[in-house]
Amino acid sequence: MQRFVKIIILLFGISLIYTEAKAQEFVTDYKAITTNVDNGRFELMNSPTEFGQIYLLDKYSGRVWIKHNDEFEEISVEGIADVKADKINFQLYIYKHNYLFLLNIHTGETWKYVANLKQRKFHKLNSPMVTNKDIN
Repeated sequence: MQRFVKIIILLFGISLIYTEAKAQEFVTDYKAITTNVDNGRFELMNSPTEFGQIYLLDKYSGRVWIKHNDEFEEISVEGIADVKADKINFQLYIYKHNYLFLLNIHTGETWKYVANLKQRKFHKLNSPMVTNKDIN
């Protein structure tokens, strides 16, 4: 009888651990990641849900690369204007797979990453624009 009680307690304990581990996995699955806009010109980001999906961002110019095998391949950005590359101007935001956005933190211009079989590209979204008049 004691052996039976010990087995029941052990199974109950294992089920609690498994439930807790599953709950933590669920929460981290939905955690968004953004690049740091405090300092540094370049930043590497790993997708929270896709193993090995690594991006490199030049936070000054807005250029973005994706790691492909052992190299970085540049992702084109549709309609990006040249900016004065002397300060941090851009941020990446990742939420799950294929929800990758590039944001000009000064103007509000936003691009969404779209990958298909032919190419990888950031498409410009119709987003609110901030002008110098709005800032002053």
